[in-house]
Amino acid sequence: MAIAWTRLCWDVHYPSDIFGGWSLAIFLAIAGDYLTKVNAKL
Repeated sequence: MAIAWTRLCWDVHYPSDIFGGWSLAIFLAIAGDYLTKVNAKL
């Protein structure tokens, strides 16, 4: 969160960039967890 805050303060990224990155990271974490559980059942 500190890195995201500094990116906003220094005008390096827009808030939508930060939100999009967080959303992508959460999606990939959930997908990875799901795929790991599916492969463990095989």
